[in-house]
Amino acid sequence: MADTTGHETNAPISKSDPLLTFMFALEGEIPDPDPQNSGNTIKLDGYFTEISGPGDEHDVVEFKTVNQTSTGISEATILLPGRNETNEVTLKRGITKDMTFWKWRDLVRQGRIDEARTNLSIIMYNRRYEPIVRWDIGDAWPKKITGPDFQAGSSEFGVEEIVLMYHTLEFKEYTPTP
Repeated sequence: MADTTGHETNAPISKSDPLLTFMFALEGEIPDPDPQNSGNTIKLDGYFTEISGPGDEHDVVEFKTVNQTSTGISEATILLPGRNETNEVTLKRGITKDMTFWKWRDLVRQGRIDEARTNLSIIMYNRRYEPIVRWDIGDAWPKKITGPDFQAGSSEFGVEEIVLMYHTLEFKEYTPTP
């Protein structure tokens, strides 16, 4: 087993040890956009080398109070949680021939947002390709998808980028989905 520095060890990893990022997978399903396949679903999955942005936060609302006391006026500011905000999630991977993510984006472009919304899981793997943690994302839909930059003289892999919007996010230890 590798420790948090990547060296081999037989010691188990503690829940408080930081996790090394290695590889990420996305799992979910969308309705088949082809009208001839109405009622069928398409598996939405892929492996990604970079995922950024999953997060959850609240706006802060300032509540100012003024109280009359025996010694005069007392002012106080109370900070309260306001509306819950979620971030965009950006996924990057080497481009493949698989058009599933582009078909998913087409659902949004066609105004079929209710069909495009889906629940997804982002799963993080360790260097032994074992799943270790997951982020469950509710009501996700693709805001943007871009293909690679084209450079004829380059020998680099083409990178595809997908930006997701979502309503809910839950981070948890990995347990396989049924």
